[in-house]
Amino acid sequence: MIPRIFKYVLIGILFMTPGEFLINVFVKGSLAYYFLAVLFYALLIFISYGLWKLTSRMRPQWLEFTLSSLLFGFLGLMGEWFILGNAPWLNPGAVQLGMVAWWIGVFLVPRLFLEDDSYRDIKKFALWFHVIFSLVYLIVSALGRLAIGIVIFGYGMVVWLPLYILYIRRKWKLSKAVSGSS
Repeated sequence: MIPRIFKYVLIGILFMTPGEFLINVFVKGSLAYYFLAVLFYALLIFISYGLWKLTSRMRPQWLEFTLSSLLFGFLGLMGEWFILGNAPWLNPGAVQLGMVAWWIGVFLVPRLFLEDDSYRDIKKFALWFHVIFSLVYLIVSALGRLAIGIVIFGYGMVVWLPLYILYIRRKWKLSKAVSGSS
């Protein structure tokens, strides 16, 4: 049996892999940067697992999830701005909301896929959307339309936000049902 922490990290890496492949291989032309990014994300996702374990005792759970989403989105955006140079005043073409959605997803999509069957419909949608969405922007980029692939990636990430809201809503409903039944 695979330990839960390794599943969490692996799911996070699978989520971020296509986007980082686009940026590091297609845009920067560096497979080495891509592998460094995978290692960096593995470390960040591992740390986020520990934070999740610390905050998971917070009640209600939907509030912890919402606060974690905001924290990871904010910290990721600050990293984009001040470390990677994607601040609006440095890179006006960067899709800020897409970056927030990306960082929320890197840390919270693994949580979704470790949930029980009451989240099956959300997991199924997330998996299909991610696979199709990733294939589209990678294929478009590989066919020589890199600028269009990047736009699809940047704006397409925003589509994840309603999924996160659906997930939070499900957490809220389930926590309400549990607290109402006791």
